[in-house]
Amino acid sequence: YGYGYHMVPSQGGHAMVTPRVMRRAVIKALAAVNALEGVRFYVSFLCSFAFVEKLNVMAGNAKIIRFIARDEALHRK
Repeated sequence: YGYGYHMVPSQGGHAMVTPRVMRRAVIKALAAVNALEGVRFYVSFLCSFAFVEKLNVMAGNAKIIRFIARDEALHRK
């Protein structure tokens, strides 16, 4: 709706929207998306390793993914 005072039905009041508030909201949203993408990425590693541990399938795939996971851990540091 842009800048200014806006009615917030869930809180039963008004909220002031300024450029600073908007900027902070966008930064928080980007940080949340980045964190969730990281979680999704590492869950895919865990699923691949679980296939090898529990079902003894995709062993060659797990070896390649192990190298990718090591590289990602290095980048994260």
